[in-house]
Amino acid sequence: MNLWLGRITGRPEYFEMAERVWRNGLYGNQAANGGFCHHHFGPYGFTGEGCEAWWCCAYHGPRSYYTLLRHLYTWNDTGVQVQFIEPGEVELPTPWGSVRLAQRTEYPSMGYVELQMDEGPDQGVPLSIRIPSWAQVRAVRRNGVSTDAQVNSGYLDLSEPVRPGEVVTLDFPYTVRLGPGCDRLQSLWYGPLLLAVEIPGGVAQAVVVPPADPDGQLSLPPLEVANQLFRVPGAHFRVGATATEYVEPFESLALNRPQVGRLRPLSEQTAYAVSPPAAVQLPVVMAETPLLQEELRRALRGLAWMNP
Repeated sequence: MNLWLGRITGRPEYFEMAERVWRNGLYGNQAANGGFCHHHFGPYGFTGEGCEAWWCCAYHGPRSYYTLLRHLYTWNDTGVQVQFIEPGEVELPTPWGSVRLAQRTEYPSMGYVELQMDEGPDQGVPLSIRIPSWAQVRAVRRNGVSTDAQVNSGYLDLSEPVRPGEVVTLDFPYTVRLGPGCDRLQSLWYGPLLLAVEIPGGVAQAVVVPPADPDGQLSLPPLEVANQLFRVPGAHFRVGATATEYVEPFESLALNRPQVGRLRPLSEQTAYAVSPPAAVQLPVVMAETPLLQEELRRALRGLAWMNP
C-alpha cells in the first residue's frame, strides 16, 4: 500500500494500546460485509452472538482503520519512527526530502521484520522502530551484518542513519505468554494477539500450562487448523483445560473434568456471526508439581489421563 502519512508523534505505550485494539477488538468485531458488530460477553469471554451495529460501530470502525494507516509511520526533527510492524510501502514527505520505505514481515505470525529504504537523501535518515513492551529483540542486522542498536524509551535506535538501498532486519521470536489479570483471572497472548480458549461442548473454566521460562514464555504444542479465511498461521496451540469451576488448591488435572483446549486468536472472530463459546480471561494454573506436569504432558500428547 502507498500512503501519505501525517506528521504526528506520541508515547510508545499509546501506540501499543492502539495495536491491541486494532488486532483484537477491530478485527474480532468486523462482519463479513465489512461492517462492525458488537458481541455478547459473559463472565470470562464472549459467546459469539451479536449483531452489526449500523448506528455506531459500522462507521467508526472504518474511521479507526483510516487513522491507523496514517500513523503506521511518523516523523519529527530527529528522524522517522516505525510505529507499527505491518507489510507495505510508504512515501514520507520528511524535512530531508521524500523517503520511500518498504516493510516485509509475517508479523504477527512471527517476530521478524525487514525494512528497506528505497529512496531518500544520500546522507541517510535516522530510523527508530517501536518495540512492544513484551518483545525482546534478539538480533539486529544491517545489510545482513550484525549492527549496534539500543532500545531507548520503547524505540530501537540505530547507531547510524539508514541510506537508500540499505536493509535493516529485526528478529524477536516469541510464543505464548501470560498477560495481566485481575484476582485469579489472567489472559494468554501470542505477540500482540489475545488468545481465546475453546473446549468441546462448553466453556473452559481454567487452563493448565507448563512453567514459564526465564523470559516468561510458555512452551505449548502447536495446533494445525483448517485453512480458514482469517486464520493466523502459527498462532494456534493445544492447552490443558478444565470444565469445572476453579477451586484451590488445584492438585490434579484428572480430577477436574480435563479437556484438551484450543488456543486461537480472538481476532479470528472476524466475519463469523457465531463461533464456539470462548474464554479470554480465566484462572491459569502453572503445572509446578510432578503430578500436574505428567498429567499435562500426557493430555497434550493425546494419552490417557490416568494410569501412566
